[in-house]
Amino acid sequence: MIKAKTTFKSGPYEGTVETERFLIPVNMKQQGVQPYEMLYGSLATCIHANVSNLTEKMRLQFSEITYDITGIKADKIPALLTNCNIDIEVFGVAKENEEKFFKAIHKAFEYCSIYNTIGAIAKMSSTITFK
Repeated sequence: MIKAKTTFKSGPYEGTVETERFLIPVNMKQQGVQPYEMLYGSLATCIHANVSNLTEKMRLQFSEITYDITGIKADKIPALLTNCNIDIEVFGVAKENEEKFFKAIHKAFEYCSIYNTIGAIAKMSSTITFK
């Protein structure tokens, strides 16, 4: 079972998300993480877990990957995501392995439950750049 306990103090949006391993401050003002920041971080982490597993099995090496995720919310209530874009930069992949790595990332999208959950309501797009 996956569990997260969220507690808010009296007042405007100050609280914490607590898991078995972490305590994350939540704040809608300036300090702490905001809800969509957590969602995008979770999406990147889910994708990367699958990328790591796939590239390890394929014996593909990289030095670093960054996931820059942005989204657009609807102007109505509830303000659901309408678009979600993932810009991925991959560093340290041998030129001859770029196509295999590209396929591994797209397979990771298929395996990532968070990607597919968001994709059920939003148009997903991505760019992958090798550096």
